[in-house]
Amino acid sequence: MNPPVTAIDVALLRAEQCLESRDLEGARRAYEYVIQQAPHCLEAVEGLADLLLHDLAELQAADEMYQRAIALAPNEGPEKYFNYAELLSQTDPLKAEEVYLRGTQVAQFPGDAKGVGEAFVALAELFLDQRSEEDEAPAKCRHYLTQAREAYGTAGCHSAELERVSALFLYRAGDVEAATAHALRSAVYLDETAEEDQPTLAARLGLVRLLMQVGELATAWRLALDLHTGDGTDAETFDVLAEIRMRDDDPAHAMDILRYAETQLAGLGNPDGVEQLGESIAEVRTALQERGIAYDYERPLDYDPLCLPGSGEEEETA
Repeated sequence: MNPPVTAIDVALLRAEQCLESRDLEGARRAYEYVIQQAPHCLEAVEGLADLLLHDLAELQAADEMYQRAIALAPNEGPEKYFNYAELLSQTDPLKAEEVYLRGTQVAQFPGDAKGVGEAFVALAELFLDQRSEEDEAPAKCRHYLTQAREAYGTAGCHSAELERVSALFLYRAGDVEAATAHALRSAVYLDETAEEDQPTLAARLGLVRLLMQVGELATAWRLALDLHTGDGTDAETFDVLAEIRMRDDDPAHAMDILRYAETQLAGLGNPDGVEQLGESIAEVRTALQERGIAYDYERPLDYDPLCLPGSGEEEETA
């Protein structure tokens, strides 16, 4: 015989339904009701903590809830440790390392090897970002990347995030060739249809975006140009080229690229591609306005905007 359904069960179900429908305040009320009626309900305490962190961005309240969840069940459920450490990466990076490591212990490696791998990747990125100024940061980052790779090996799976952070580490260490190889693997793993020796367009664009992230804008530009299709129908590649110029603080050139792309796509009967560019055009237009840059939208494009200014490759169009 099934146990009777209680008001707590109903409230927890209500919280789940509210989360699915993105009624965040409804979910919050449901969790708070459960906690008021049953203060030791770990599901409600941890659920509210996750809601406060990931959806409502109330970090102080989330911090209190995670501490409460950990006190309720300190030796089970590594997710609360990992989520709490994610929060601490923003508010207390020194403590974040301790909490991540405690989570890896609770994960009962190798039982949850994938979760452990994710935690070690997050730790490596912590020393690439918030704690990058520390003298031991490079050694710590390398150590945690090694730990992550071992954990993923035990889990028998790949990780795009591990390859991405490895690439960032190697770029900063000056090993561009190895970094690029890891970056390409990251892009391939994100695109499940890709093969490492024959990466798809989506995978290669992922590589371009990672190159942009680490400031390798010239390399990103060259690779994006290589990907640009000869018939001019690839809206996403145009979009990435414009984004590179924005990263290089040249919104006027970015707008030239997008206008050129719009003309090319319209002329080739690709309205979906033109629509795809709309959001980027609006963002660049806003950037021009915010910087007080006068841009003549009626000016004919009398050069090839896919050639970098000052590169000696500009060609006037007839």
